[in-house]
Amino acid sequence: MKSKHLTPYISVFIAALLLLTAFSQGASAAPESVKQTPTFFSKSALKQGAFGFANLDGTKLLVDYPQEKELNWSQFNLAVGHNGQRLSIKLKGKQKENQENNSFKQTAYNFDNLKGVIYEVVGGKAEPDETYYIVKDSALTDRMLLELTAINKEKPTSKMKSEIAKLKKRAVKNMYPLQNIEKIGNLYLVEYKPKGKDMLASLALLTSDGWVFKDYPAKFSDNSAWRIDDGGSVTPDMFSFTFAARSEHGFILGVQWQGAEGEITLFLEYTQAKKGKNAKKAKISELDVRYGRYTMPT
Repeated sequence: MKSKHLTPYISVFIAALLLLTAFSQGASAAPESVKQTPTFFSKSALKQGAFGFANLDGTKLLVDYPQEKELNWSQFNLAVGHNGQRLSIKLKGKQKENQENNSFKQTAYNFDNLKGVIYEVVGGKAEPDETYYIVKDSALTDRMLLELTAINKEKPTSKMKSEIAKLKKRAVKNMYPLQNIEKIGNLYLVEYKPKGKDMLASLALLTSDGWVFKDYPAKFSDNSAWRIDDGGSVTPDMFSFTFAARSEHGFILGVQWQGAEGEITLFLEYTQAKKGKNAKKAKISELDVRYGRYTMPT
């Protein structure tokens, strides 16, 4: 008699067990598919791309000589720049130098005269004369990018300046807010008071780890310190940003530093602090990937 009453419950239990097993198998399979799509941008991927700049109407990009090296140019279908703007691109072909009209300046005004590889912008519109990083779309996906937001209207507090002066053991001359980096913190440009001809500036990042610095020391000579003819000063209008992307231990940031003679694009990697037995402080290091454009006016 008791066994008859238990039968329905046993059947329900078995059905529930089978359903739970099927669900758990499906759930365990899901992470595998997620793992197949990288969520972090890597240093090795950065080295596999190229650099170029846009023409005046933002419809083409030029990977210019002497940066040009023999690559599989048709594999590149994405350009990223101008604070993380993503553009779909398509290889158009190689362009020969127009020796008669070439000023050798890597600018939109001299775009048609330079030797290089031409890409057509087929999705979106490039910012005229802007630098772009060119790569395969699978290497730098939208989910890897961090939003960059200008904070130039904010005013640094005296407390911030005092904290930095104490940490760097050097008086702060000027401090400028640059960008907020999504889920990371705020980036500032700091110029310190000179010590004789010894100059110092920093890109300073305020995060949950506190202040983290990338220092740029320089010697003042012939009206120049960090860049030719900069007058021994560094200002926020010299800086713009290519993109910010998540890396495995922090993020990678493309920084464009404009000077009188041209623009340098460099990449910084922020590594988060590590706690526990093998504790490490947060740091910002410069990667060995650079791109330069000669734009000096006549």
